[in-house]
Amino acid sequence: MSRKSKYSFEQKKWAVEQYLNGNMSAAKIAIQLNMSKNGSRQILSWARQYQSNQDSFLSNAQYNNHYSKE
Repeated sequence: MSRKSKYSFEQKKWAVEQYLNGNMSAAKIAIQLNMSKNGSRQILSWARQYQSNQDSFLSNAQYNNHYSKE
């Protein structure tokens, strides 16, 4: 069962680059991407992911890892 990310890889990469280069604050990036009120936290999470593991940075999940019991 595949799922689609709300934000494309390019959007995430742009957001992280803007934040890490000091061009924009996380809050302003969240506004640019029309994110919810917790969007700045998501930007910070993406930035941490990028810094800790650049090789598999923000790859969109191909499959849902959690399934409900039936």
